[in-house]
Order: sequence, then C-alpha cells, then structure tokens
Amino acid sequence: MVRNWVAMCHVGHGGFCDQHNKLDHGISDPAAEIPSFRLIDVVDSCIVPAPHNCKYVGLSYVWGNVDISSILRLLKANLEELDKPGSLLRKEIYEKIPLTIRDAMQVVRELHLRYLWTDSLCIIQDDDGNQGSKYDAISKMDLVYGAAYLTIVAATGIDANAGLPGLHPGSRGMAQPVEEIAPGFRLVFETSSSDYARNSVYHTRGWTFQ
Repeated sequence: MVRNWVAMCHVGHGGFCDQHNKLDHGISDPAAEIPSFRLIDVVDSCIVPAPHNCKYVGLSYVWGNVDISSILRLLKANLEELDKPGSLLRKEIYEKIPLTIRDAMQVVRELHLRYLWTDSLCIIQDDDGNQGSKYDAISKMDLVYGAAYLTIVAATGIDANAGLPGLHPGSRGMAQPVEEIAPGFRLVFETSSSDYARNSVYHTRGWTFQ
C-alpha cells in the first residue's frame, strides 16, 4: 500500500513534492556537506558512509525513557565493527537495536529501498564537543530530513522500543468504536489521526527540522 502511495505521489504531484525544491539553501546532498554522514544499509545490514546523492529514508521518533546503556548506539568503539556487512544481524547486536528502528529497517526493505537514517545509529553518540561529528550532524538536521526521500514518523510511540503500529499483527492500538443502532445499520465514530497523535509523547517534543 505504501509503495502505491509513493508511486501516486510521483505521478500525481510531480515537482510539488520534490523535497529538494523546499530547501532554501539549494543543498540536496547531505553527504557533500556532512563529512560524517552515515546511513543504515538495510540490504547489507551494516552502517556505511552515505553514497553521494543516494535515496534514503529518515526516521523521526522519541527515545523516551529507555536505558541508553541497553540499546545499540553508534560509538567510537563500535564504529569499525558496525561497518562490516551483516554486523547488524548478529544476535547480540540485533537484539539491542530498538524495536522502532528494527521496524523502520523492515519498512525500508519492503519499500524496495536501501538506506535508512536514524540519529542513534548514524551519528557517533560519544563524539562530543563543538568540533565533533555529533555537533556537526545535529547542527545540520535540516539537510538530513530535508533531503530524505521520505520520512517515517513514529508519532504515537512512547519510546524507542514502541515499534511502528500496524507493521505486525496486533500492534495497532488505535480503536474505532462501532455501534449497531438497528439491524443492519452501524454507526462508526471516526477519530482523526491528528487528534490521536496530539496526545502522544512525540507531540510534546520541540522538533525543529523533522
């Protein structure tokens, strides 16, 4: 279904949805501006330097109250290890990838795309300081999200392990009340998805560029 939506956007919207046209600075390739720009390669299951002008998906979500020591993050110490093809499939590594990110990786594969960007695995989290790659990447979030082919927004998740609702059976928590008012006649109360998201943790965050 989502593949069809993307195809319809290309055919029906044309240049109107060309995200590169929306960047006032005219920069369409983050890899040319962010030396440390990395992506998750969902085909080779590793983290790689971003190829120039590649098509990638962005992920916007909340970390929540997860214990950061229990989840996989890109660090100076594991950078070389996670660069190896297949590294993200190793049991001890895969189990530490937050569920929302694992789900996003699956979505990217099912969209027949290859690359995913997410902060915890594409920015070296312990490379701090005003000259570090973390600061450089965070200061250019407009490039990262502005040049993404599309962005997955985990709007209803309470933390990084909430997953993406609807991807797995029983994972969608939004209920739609139905009342039978007469034989053969049912009244459906429709709740707007925007109303549902408005009460989420995500909606309390002050995201600027996402």
